[in-house]
Amino acid sequence: MRAAPLFILTLLAAAPAAAQSSSASAQPNYLALGHQYAEWFLAGKSDSLAAHVDSSSGHPWGAEQFTRQRAALKERAGKETAVLEEKMNRRQGHRQYWRESLFNQMDEPVVVRFLLTDEGRITGFGMGPKSRTPAPDRVQSSLPAAQPNYLALGHQYAEWFLAGESDS
Repeated sequence: MRAAPLFILTLLAAAPAAAQSSSASAQPNYLALGHQYAEWFLAGKSDSLAAHVDSSSGHPWGAEQFTRQRAALKERAGKETAVLEEKMNRRQGHRQYWRESLFNQMDEPVVVRFLLTDEGRITGFGMGPKSRTPAPDRVQSSLPAAQPNYLALGHQYAEWFLAGESDS
């Protein structure tokens, strides 16, 4: 009689560990995360964004930098009026969330981009007119996980792309 309760207790103790290991190996929904980050950015929830910046990126970007970038976007482009496209692609081998939208003070679409780690944390950010946005990688490349992460928010609105990128 004593063996049955012990067996049940062992199963109950093992179930949370098994569930935890399977959820830990599941990849995040990068498109949903990117969408959430863009929504936070446009809504001015800079603290929420800063809490999701990859701490190993080596850059001390926080809420203040996101707030300044949002203010620059609002001043120059105005308010987002329509989302044209949201997608995931790669930029220099990194996962990139791409949101292309119309704004009421711009004649062309604006692209807001977030680079994401494998865990879905922010490791890069860029925004700007579509005509000045660096193209995504042509082929899905797979770089080693040891590739350096970076987060660079231009101090001037005219420099809307990530540091180290070129227009090519």
